[in-house]
Amino acid sequence: MEKEDINVTFENPDENSCYLVFNFSDGQKQLNLYDDNMDQLQSLFNTVMKLLIEKDINFKFQKEDFGTPINQLALDMCSDYVEELNNEISSLIKSENLIQLRGNTFKGENQQM
Repeated sequence: MEKEDINVTFENPDENSCYLVFNFSDGQKQLNLYDDNMDQLQSLFNTVMKLLIEKDINFKFQKEDFGTPINQLALDMCSDYVEELNNEISSLIKSENLIQLRGNTFKGENQQM
């Protein structure tokens, strides 16, 4: 199975905004940590689920790369959040449901050729 690392960056331009930016090959998805709007999270979730059908993914986030942000607690929370996302993705990759879905998807593609 193909693997892809996805870089995640942290943006904290002021005290009222804090973002995780997921840099997918087809564009970015921003997650504003100070926004209650679930549309951002749903969009990120949909992108991740579509990618997981085709490949294993892993989010790369190194909080040391971001120096001293305005909000150190937010950076620490982002680091923990990305780590938990990777744990969940790892569990999904090993799940029987995804294994079967991947098998059915690729069988269907091979049958059409």
